[in-house]
Amino acid sequence: MHARADSETEWSVSNDDALRELCFSDVVFSQRYDGWGVLGRGPWATVVRTRSRDLGQEIALKVFVNLNPELLERVRLEVRAVQALATPYLVHTYSLFDRGTIAWFEMEWVDGPNLQQEVDRLAGAGQRLPLARAYEIALAVSRCVWHAHRHGVLHRDIKPANVLLPASGQPAAKVS
Repeated sequence: MHARADSETEWSVSNDDALRELCFSDVVFSQRYDGWGVLGRGPWATVVRTRSRDLGQEIALKVFVNLNPELLERVRLEVRAVQALATPYLVHTYSLFDRGTIAWFEMEWVDGPNLQQEVDRLAGAGQRLPLARAYEIALAVSRCVWHAHRHGVLHRDIKPANVLLPASGQPAAKVS
């Protein structure tokens, strides 16, 4: 996690270890989850993999630190919008927690790389994404976007890092 000096957030956690300590010092957080693995970082959140004791399965958490009230409301609206868009092409979102210093929401864990990782892996081996696979992925993403737009929701951040490729191949891709 990196410091960011803008009006959207006020980071007070300087690294992943400090973030883990902050999260697990919260009673609700520590009672709900086992394990911690950072999956990615964005400008105002860190995504981690953990195990939900309540759900009895691996999940992903999008963790925020010191969100201002306006941004927290935006996150609430995002979670509600995703929950209302039940489609196999979108990563499912479960619950949102606001604990003052930290907030997080639970998401479905998708076992597989994101599209950016897959393209980078193939490029490193001197290969390209096969056309048929690219078509399947594009079709899945298109279906997700179409479904969202049909329900009045605009994603605003479609990019290869937000397109997850389930190891099972079914569906071909899920948008996060």
